[in-house]
Amino acid sequence: DVHIIGFVPMSGKPWPGGASQMPMVRWAMRDIGLTKSLLPGYRLVLHLADTVGMRSTAVDALYSYLHDPPTKVMAFGPYLSSPTETFAENAALWNITTVSPTASSPALSDLDKYPRFFRFIIPDSMVVPARIAMMRKLNWNKVSLYRDRHSVFSTLINAAILEFDRLNWTVVANEIVTQDVKQQVKSLIQKDARIIFGAFYENTAAEIFCEAYKMGFYGPHVVWFMINWFAPDWMFNDRTVSCTPEQLLEATSTSFYDGMLFVNPSSTPSASGKSGEDLEKEYSDLFNGSLPYGDYHRLQTYDSILAIAMALNETNTRLILNGKLIEDFEYSDIEMADLLTESMRTLNFAGVNGHVAFDSSGSLMPEIVIEQQQGRKRTSIAGYDFQSDSVNWVNGGPRWPGGKVPSDSSIIVYQQQYIDRSLYATMCFIAVLGIIETIGLLVFNMYHRHKRVIKMSSPNINNVALFGCALCYTTVFFADTADSAIDAVSTCTIRMCSFIVGFSIVFGALFSKTWRVHCILTSTKKLKQNNVIRDSKLMLMILVIVTVNVLIILVWQLVDPYKIELVNQESMAKITDDVKTIPQLVVCSSPNGLYFTAVLYCVQGLLMAFGVFLAWETRKVKLEALNDSKLIGLAIYNVLVLSVVGAVINYAIDDDMNLLYGITSGIMTAGTMLTSNIIFVPKV
Repeated sequence: DVHIIGFVPMSGKPWPGGASQMPMVRWAMRDIGLTKSLLPGYRLVLHLADTVGMRSTAVDALYSYLHDPPTKVMAFGPYLSSPTETFAENAALWNITTVSPTASSPALSDLDKYPRFFRFIIPDSMVVPARIAMMRKLNWNKVSLYRDRHSVFSTLINAAILEFDRLNWTVVANEIVTQDVKQQVKSLIQKDARIIFGAFYENTAAEIFCEAYKMGFYGPHVVWFMINWFAPDWMFNDRTVSCTPEQLLEATSTSFYDGMLFVNPSSTPSASGKSGEDLEKEYSDLFNGSLPYGDYHRLQTYDSILAIAMALNETNTRLILNGKLIEDFEYSDIEMADLLTESMRTLNFAGVNGHVAFDSSGSLMPEIVIEQQQGRKRTSIAGYDFQSDSVNWVNGGPRWPGGKVPSDSSIIVYQQQYIDRSLYATMCFIAVLGIIETIGLLVFNMYHRHKRVIKMSSPNINNVALFGCALCYTTVFFADTADSAIDAVSTCTIRMCSFIVGFSIVFGALFSKTWRVHCILTSTKKLKQNNVIRDSKLMLMILVIVTVNVLIILVWQLVDPYKIELVNQESMAKITDDVKTIPQLVVCSSPNGLYFTAVLYCVQGLLMAFGVFLAWETRKVKLEALNDSKLIGLAIYNVLVLSVVGAVINYAIDDDMNLLYGITSGIMTAGTMLTSNIIFVPKV
């Protein structure tokens, strides 16, 4: 007996497709035993283990078999790349030659690390030239990358990045699968990913495409490239996601799958006497025409075991000439191990899935085929020729909804944002009501100016304060609307001036009146008739306060004037087919504006502090017409509260101009209206 070990993933999450391979395993062993030219006088015995698709399980099983008799000469499997990398490296330490039907990791081509490894599949990285040729044919040069954390996929993506750098192509996004798949899909949407290289297992693909479906990230403008070792019906085999198979199918419509042609049954008898067509019929009959999950590697499985038998037969033939036999193999026998490896490397025979011959790295050299998801079916649409580095269409080539080849990037349109007309009209209406009320109070004040209550409250100064209120209301009228006749810089400047000057006039007038009362209370005995504080002196005080603020604004705009800055709101971009519309805000910016703003705040703060002091000092005035201390205190309190709220909101929502305009205008209008009503309505 000649003993070999086999590792098949019968269970486990990544790819539990081993059950679909077992018929071919049994038939290969059967046909080898029936072929007189293969290992005459020997019986090939296969010891099987389930790898569960895990590295640790595969290596544990390997060492268990190696330590237990009898001696195993070669290894068949594993199937998945991740466990195969660790398995093949450890098997080589024991001089075991390994043959895998499907391990496609590019890393396995490293002969220094895997000197005794062979496979019946091309490395995943070999699809990169095919994809680039495909993209070149479709006039695409922008691509996004989305891979799983496994090193298997890192090698593929890194090979792609090297080629993109050489071609000076653009990598739009480079995402790695984490537990938060939703976040990565969102990132692909935000970065306007169109052509995407996907590198992950089927179970991960189900999670990704389910999220993509939920977020609307699919359609003719999104094209995925994936390895074709995905089962043709993979989206119907995963039941762990919340999407239906039909939804996953819709999310992957028009996507491409590339790689070697897995099922290409030959009509010519193989080295075992069976043809690929014979086995296909036998396989179909076994499952009554309904193929099981993972079946597409079935012919590779058969050829892998047949190749092992061929290599053992060739090695034994050479050993007999040297007076040795294959059953004399020991794990320390490097010479016989090298002979086995060399026999594998020089194999050249007819397999059931086509001609078998390995390249220098131990991989097959088949043609690359490119398939496209067309409805529920994956259809071959192209073949890639390595020698000419070209893609040739078959079956009419790729099909696109509407017959239009999608673009690899959107046509970017910047849409300038303006204040909503209805919001602007509403705020202006409220401001007009405030101005009308102010005019009403002004008329009332002038009409009744000779009455004792009004006269003692300084009607002329009241009129100045009401003028300041009206000026504050006008701030609302200056906004960046679509039909504004004023440019953005002028709008920002006028808006700032009207409010600051209006605010200075209102509170300058109120505090100057209170200052006069304070002076009367503290200097009554010293004042003479000709030294009475007249309205003109109060007017001068108001003028000084206003002038200070105006000078600060003037210096600001001379030294560091407002400039227009266009802010692109990428997070709010909307993509419709090939057009990406990015909202654009017009912002008035000033590099040192923060410092000038701080100075203005300090001036207003000092003014408020002076007002609080005066209100406190005059709180005991018994004549109600003269005592505005309580009203001023309430007005100052409202201003402080609204200012803090406005500052917080302005900082928090600076990316929504409508909300910002609505809230700031509302705060300014409310503050002005509260102040005018608190101070003047009691006198009415």
